[in-house]
Amino acid sequence: MKEVPIGISLSVTPKFLDKDTVYITIEAQRSFLEMQSQAVGFTAFSQTAKTTVSATAVLKFRGSLIFIGLSEVTRDTSNSGVPLVKDLPGVKYFFSRDESLETKKSILIFLTPKKS
Repeated sequence: MKEVPIGISLSVTPKFLDKDTVYITIEAQRSFLEMQSQAVGFTAFSQTAKTTVSATAVLKFRGSLIFIGLSEVTRDTSNSGVPLVKDLPGVKYFFSRDESLETKKSILIFLTPKKS
């Protein structure tokens, strides 16, 4: 059995410039399983993919940073219809249906530095 690290990690490093301002370095990383075939089950996943984004910003305390960049778009297609008839030339258009589905996922990180 092999451990596969997946999920989201976030690293924030502040540097205080003065009593009201902070310089922030932020790095976010997303690791996920990538599907290699349409077969159902865990064996259909054979590799992981990783996305990393980073940024720097100068913020006033109580100011907010919205960090976007860990996005994913997936496209799935399916075909259904009456068995055997859906494969016949000419009439297959009356007895089958093709569908496409596009899914967009984004992770938003809101960061607001505050004095304690």
